[in-house]
Amino acid sequence: MDNSLVVNKEKNNYEKPSLIFMITSPISEFERMKIISPIWFPLMYLSVIQAIIGILSVYARHSNPELVKIQKEVFADMEIPLVSQMMLGGFASIFIALITPFIWGIILKIVMMLMSKDVSYKKLVSITIFASVISILGKLINTLLTLFIGGEIVTYTSLGSIFEPGTLLYIICSKFEVFSIWELIIIGMGLNIVAGLSKKQMNIFIAVFFFIPIIFSIIKY
Repeated sequence: MDNSLVVNKEKNNYEKPSLIFMITSPISEFERMKIISPIWFPLMYLSVIQAIIGILSVYARHSNPELVKIQKEVFADMEIPLVSQMMLGGFASIFIALITPFIWGIILKIVMMLMSKDVSYKKLVSITIFASVISILGKLINTLLTLFIGGEIVTYTSLGSIFEPGTLLYIICSKFEVFSIWELIIIGMGLNIVAGLSKKQMNIFIAVFFFIPIIFSIIKY
């Protein structure tokens, strides 16, 4: 029998990875991803969720009198209706959601080449799409907290929220964000299971990609 037919039959009989279970059982989902690495349907689902979060974020900003005042000062000659702002926020979120996994896929492909790992670009993009469930969950929680609590829009799930914005401590501690760290660990697990990174290589990857944003933020400050 043709090998391609055998592979296709195996894929059809194999359970596809689940976005929801990436939160509770990522290991089993990455094991499935070795056989099936879906991209487009999961990406569409997550893009819709991102659009909803983007719309809610715009509404949350509009609910803050201080931010509304600043916006009026910046756009003094142009008044943009709230509905239009929400639509723009939704479309911008969709655009970002669609391109981010492919950019991350390129970065991961370069990293895998440096580590002499032969893994397809498609699998790497799929890993980033499924791992992004974590960061999207974090964005949703922070947006809802902003809507219910009010005040300035901050990332409640980071250590930066306990420091004054603009300070060096705020900039550094804002990188210690629960869902961002969680997502990075999930990506590392995916590279370990799907791409074949060793545990040591996985830990190095997580550490490097965690500290790079911190270093750049300090330099920029």
